[in-house]
Amino acid sequence: MNTVIYQFEYPRPDKVSDKVHFFLDQCIESIQEYAERHGYDYKLFTDFTPEFGELWKDYSTDITHFDGRGWKYHYGWVSHLKDLAFQYDNIIKMDTDVYAMKPEIEFPHLDKSGFVTHDRPNKFGIDKFNHNTGVIKLDKQTALLYYEWTMKNLNREEADQFNTQRFLIDNPECFNPILDRKFNCTPGRDKEFPDVVFYHAAGIPDETKYNALCTTLEKYT
Repeated sequence: MNTVIYQFEYPRPDKVSDKVHFFLDQCIESIQEYAERHGYDYKLFTDFTPEFGELWKDYSTDITHFDGRGWKYHYGWVSHLKDLAFQYDNIIKMDTDVYAMKPEIEFPHLDKSGFVTHDRPNKFGIDKFNHNTGVIKLDKQTALLYYEWTMKNLNREEADQFNTQRFLIDNPECFNPILDRKFNCTPGRDKEFPDVVFYHAAGIPDETKYNALCTTLEKYT
């Protein structure tokens, strides 16, 4: 089975410092090296596909993500699922603030179908579950289904985590929460994670992500 790791690079605000640029570039490079090491293809996207972009062409809102970037940029990764599904059996999506701490460990469960992730929603309650899509694996059928579902059901005023949540509520058979937490460790949820494979700096202000990564590298490598 052929596998791709792909990332979507959100437009970086003008205010982003050199330290933030360096941090993100180091993370992206670590994932590129990880993919090469294990024989996976790697793709980095920076814009929507034309078909997906049509959903946003007339859309204007003041609602933004906490870092000042509009919600639409958090859907950039979704826009490429259809094209990737025609090329690959396995699609691993990673945020650009994910760093490969233990690059020698291969990504697990490549033979499993569905939306392979790490969290189990609390009774699929939409007000109780905010799924983190920082590291997920999709087989081609699930990727196509998720793409088509999003094209029909996209709520432009909410983050992609809630889009994912609603998709899983509608398609519970796709949910496959078998990914070990060490493949998506985040500081907010995982205070101690000595076995971390992928460090995901989710929920950390941009200006402190670099220092948090340094601390983690010093402690666990």
